[in-house]
Amino acid sequence: MLKTSSENFLLRGVFAGELNGRFVLADTTALCNDAIKIYDADPVAAELFSSALTSTALLSPLLEGTEKYSVQWEYPGLLGKTLVDVNAHSDVRGLFSQPHLAAPELKLDTVFGREDGIVTVLKFDNGSIINSGSAKAPLADFAGDLSFFFSVSDQIETEFITAVRFNADPENPVCGAAGMMLQAMPECNMDIFENCRKRTNTDEFRKILLSDTTAEKKLEKIADFLGLPVPAMELGTPPGFRCNCSRDRLLQTMKVMSAQDLEDIFKDKDQTAVECRFCRQKYVFSRRELIKNG
Repeated sequence: MLKTSSENFLLRGVFAGELNGRFVLADTTALCNDAIKIYDADPVAAELFSSALTSTALLSPLLEGTEKYSVQWEYPGLLGKTLVDVNAHSDVRGLFSQPHLAAPELKLDTVFGREDGIVTVLKFDNGSIINSGSAKAPLADFAGDLSFFFSVSDQIETEFITAVRFNADPENPVCGAAGMMLQAMPECNMDIFENCRKRTNTDEFRKILLSDTTAEKKLEKIADFLGLPVPAMELGTPPGFRCNCSRDRLLQTMKVMSAQDLEDIFKDKDQTAVECRFCRQKYVFSRRELIKNG
């Protein structure tokens, strides 16, 4: 089980008044650092994975109790599938199929493909699916395509914006990562919402997201940039890369395998290592634990 190396922050609240839209603002620097180091992602893959992790982390305040979102992006290009989970406690984990994408003259349509991708969102409660939906992913952008999903499939106008900045330091490759979700509520002024949506999709706004200041000051800067009054806000659970795998859970999974499959695994050896596909934690199991008379 892996836990994040340091805390991020997450704020949530409502821009009341004329806009009437909810927001979630999060710093995800440590979350992205941990994930990138786990996957040894190159700079191209790291930027993309950071966007997927951050945009999914912003969904945490929409969950309660044992609920969980699982978001999968699938593109026809080199990227293939990317899967990120988040629960109500802001525990985030991701599965990135292509951590090494950097290549000379790499083009966007090579990475994402020339055709639309698909984004699928599943909502679970206590392990059971309670809601699901899919939509095309036409924007070749993790945050943008998740925005498209909520706006089209769930019919709730939503905008996810993410930003990331890197260090030339393999131990701390990300020096800043952050994101914001803006979502229309009933009686939202859509003209104001669309204006805010346009302003958030600018380099100026991303600089504010990555500014080195307190969470409260950052929110004040954002409100001023969007021309909105500073909203009331509350602190949520800071997001982190926290996988719920465990040795006991994997042991129980292996115990339901057939006797022949287990014999094949332990052929000519007394131990085997199983790696969690999310956090890459390795667990060692012995023949004696899994095979009778082993």
